[in-house]
Amino acid sequence: MSVYNDNLTEQMASLRKQKREIAKQEKELREGIKLQSDMGKWQKIMDVRSACKKLIADANIGAMSLTKLEKFPEYIVYQHPVKKSLKTSDRNEEWVKRYLGEIPMDEKGGMVGDEDDLLGTARRTMMRAWKRMGAKKKKVDKYTKKSNKGGVGKGRTGTTGIG
Repeated sequence: MSVYNDNLTEQMASLRKQKREIAKQEKELREGIKLQSDMGKWQKIMDVRSACKKLIADANIGAMSLTKLEKFPEYIVYQHPVKKSLKTSDRNEEWVKRYLGEIPMDEKGGMVGDEDDLLGTARRTMMRAWKRMGAKKKKVDKYTKKSNKGGVGKGRTGTTGIG
């Protein structure tokens, strides 16, 4: 091979190496740009979380956290007496207006009643939900699978002493 060909081969290898490095830098920059936008979203999420915590603290409702708050069921005012999945706090919901006769029924038909039916059904559901939330949970001994109501736990073997 001539000196000229060796030089071209080296130049080609050098260009390929530069191309790989540029592609690597380009990939890192793309990831950096994406991370910057994700970090902005993260910041917004943390701002919302802080605002929610402040609202909870200012509401003076006792020991409450976002986790506990998430577990609370939705507060409802209206619930259909037959189709229990239809519940809402908004009197302007279409199904509420249909039930009250303010909107004519569609071709499927349906039930018509008065507002007291919806309010009473929702009140009973909310009372049951509130009782469930306030009920103390029984602790279950993981070895005997029985609840421990005031008695002394027996442990794995069922004995309390040696011998």
